Amino acid sequence: GTLRGSKRPVELTTEVARVGVTIQSSLYESLQKAGEDPNLAVLAADVLAWDVDFYQDVRGGDRMSMVVEKVFADGKLLRYGDVLAAEYDGSATGTKRLFRYAAPDGVTSYFDENGQSARRGFLKSPLKYANITSRFGNRRHPVLGYNRAHEGVDYGAPPGTPIWAVGDGTVRSAGWNGGCGKTVILRHRNGYETVYCHLSGFAVSAGKPVAQKQIIGFVGATGLATGPHLHFAVKRGGQFMNPLQLKVPREAPIAEKWLPDFKEKISPLRAKLEGDLAAL
Repeated sequence: GTLRGSKRPVELTTEVARVGVTIQSSLYESLQKAGEDPNLAVLAADVLAWDVDFYQDVRGGDRMSMVVEKVFADGKLLRYGDVLAAEYDGSATGTKRLFRYAAPDGVTSYFDENGQSARRGFLKSPLKYANITSRFGNRRHPVLGYNRAHEGVDYGAPPGTPIWAVGDGTVRSAGWNGGCGKTVILRHRNGYETVYCHLSGFAVSAGKPVAQKQIIGFVGATGLATGPHLHFAVKRGGQFMNPLQLKVPREAPIAEKWLPDFKEKISPLRAKLEGDLAAL
């Protein structure tokens, strides 16, 4: 009738595997049907965050492939490691192919086959997964009941969903902002500001620097909101801009002196991504 606990050594092994799926309803469900842990979708969204908006770009029939580390404990999948390569081939996005590369200066990032950086000044979305419930432009306000300009994009998501900073910057304010409820406003380079409204809580404070993909708060329904969602807006020169139409340039490519090393390192990853299972 008693319970006893004990420790035993567990053998961890790491394999590099190719995962490929054709998307029907969602990437999450497609991975699940393929026998993979659907949480791999979160890693994919992280790697492809600068090129694919998983809220509006995904179409039935799109394909995604990844070369990813799988960590096993006593022969059972424990977790995924690093995504070494990823490719998304979609009707709305075209083909996006990225490779993970650790440069000789110690900085690791993702690049396309020509060494162009995957990173842009802004991510395509401040949330990993959500649905766009209202777009930029005039609309009938769901609470106030009359037509007014909707100066951002609304993303429906469960309460507490983490919100990313779309770019490096500084927290201009983090507090109550009238109908926007709990709001974070970030100041970025080149005169841009991004606004995140209706939060349930904050993860940053005014005056602090933030990095791209840093969690700044959590989805809520504070202020004039009929349900949990994130209202996301972009301003420049005091004018609101359509976040879905921003064209943000990429960051610096791989230094020319490192290109030969880069090409050599990604060669087996490219082969693996294309289905040569013996490539690594």
